[in-house]
Amino acid sequence: MARKSKIKVLLVDDSSIYRSTLGGLLATRGGFEVVGHASNGQEAIDFSKELRPDVVIMDVNMPILNGIDATRELLRLCPGAKVIAHTLESDEFTRRVCSRQEHTHTPQKLSSLHILSVR
Repeated sequence: MARKSKIKVLLVDDSSIYRSTLGGLLATRGGFEVVGHASNGQEAIDFSKELRPDVVIMDVNMPILNGIDATRELLRLCPGAKVIAHTLESDEFTRRVCSRQEHTHTPQKLSSLHILSVR
C-alpha cells in the first residue's frame, strides 16, 4: 500500500515567533512538512519557485511586499498551491484590499486572528 506524502507548507510572516510557533504546531499534527519560512512576500515568491509548496500560510501585512500582492504572483508561478492568508489587523484598509481580490476568500474570526482562505 502506497504511503501518502506529507503536505508541503511554506510559512510566511514577518514575526519569527509566529512562524516558529505555527511550524511547531504543524509538526505535532502529522501529515505536514514545513519546507520553509519567509519573513516577507518577496521571500515567499523566491522560496516558492524552488520549494513548490502545496500550501502557503501567508500574513497579509508584511514589509517589502505584502501578502496580497505576493499571493497574486505566487499563484501565477505555482498555480496548484493553496494559500491561507491571515492577519491580526482588522482595519478598513485590509478589508478593502482583501475584498478586491479575484480569489475566493472567506473571512473567519478566531479570537483576534482573522483568517482568509484564498483560492
